[in-house]
Amino acid sequence: MLTAWAEPGALDREIGLPVGRGRAEAALYIHLGETLVHGWDLAVSTGRSAIFDTDVVEASLGQFRSWLPATRSGQAPFSDATSIPDDADAIDRLAAYLGRDVSFRRH
Repeated sequence: MLTAWAEPGALDREIGLPVGRGRAEAALYIHLGETLVHGWDLAVSTGRSAIFDTDVVEASLGQFRSWLPATRSGQAPFSDATSIPDDADAIDRLAAYLGRDVSFRRH
């Protein structure tokens, strides 16, 4: 996978996405967000900390915010964003934006 993404022009290719055709760069962000938030799921479920590079998580969060409104229709792949303080860890803010209940992590 890393080799495929590193090929020249890989991000500019047009590919099939969950919402039609688009640039492969969008697929990379979708894959990144899925990896991060499911990594968060696994860490939380096993009582561990989800430690990811903050800049990478912030980039993913920014991309999802540009694509998905905080309140989503029933056909969206994620639940509505949940409330979390702005000073929370980036990975917790991403998880909350993608519909995870992170309130228990703040206590």
